[in-house]
Amino acid sequence: MHIKAKAVLVDVKGEPIINPKKKAPRVGFSERPPMPTGSLR
Repeated sequence: MHIKAKAVLVDVKGEPIINPKKKAPRVGFSERPPMPTGSLR
């Protein structure tokens, strides 16, 4: 199962990427990391 999370895109320094035209943070989708198998109950 692939889960995607909607989040603000950040650069290498951890600061949000600002869209120069709209002056708002860029939002995108990223793959959510898989949950470790040992934490299942």
